[in-house]
Amino acid sequence: MARPHYPAMFRAPFILTILLAAVSHETAAQWVVSADVTAARFWGGSHEVAGDRSFRPYRPTILGIGLERPVLGIRIAVRGYYASASLALEGREAFTGVKSALDLHGVAVELSHPIARFGESVRVMIYGGPVIEVWDLADQSSSTRAGAGGSIGLQVALGRRLTGVFKAGVAVTSSPFAVSDLGAGFEPRALWRREVSGRLCYRL
Repeated sequence: MARPHYPAMFRAPFILTILLAAVSHETAAQWVVSADVTAARFWGGSHEVAGDRSFRPYRPTILGIGLERPVLGIRIAVRGYYASASLALEGREAFTGVKSALDLHGVAVELSHPIARFGESVRVMIYGGPVIEVWDLADQSSSTRAGAGGSIGLQVALGRRLTGVFKAGVAVTSSPFAVSDLGAGFEPRALWRREVSGRLCYRL
């Protein structure tokens, strides 16, 4: 299977970033850059028709960077992320895995807004938006999948320009596996991800 053309696939999020700069009337100091580390757990991905086993990515650590700014009272961010994951075959009574069998490259457009405040330095935030993900399977095939994610987070001011965020949420895309990637007796299923992440944000 031919690999996707990355520049074309990621063109829309980069155009959105340019539009944010063009349409926003906020000062340049409102731009925020961020870096995050996410612990992810998956379910779904595939299903054994006559059993309880599933092929799925296994517990990767996802590294991400982002750029955001406020527009009309909502913060809009474009984030890129990457992970190397093992491929697991899991069931109720057995587990097997192949290390570093999958590579994940993703882009998310993330909207966020505070829903509660505690003093001047702590906010409860909600996050959500679309994601585009590319899964590379053992350097043999690639699949591009679209989906959505949402989370809730606690944002704490750590200084004049530095902010820390602790988030928990879920995301879903269609299966990263084609039928030809799976053995006989397995079928693709939607891939769900629950995640917990820590993020550091720096206001320019």
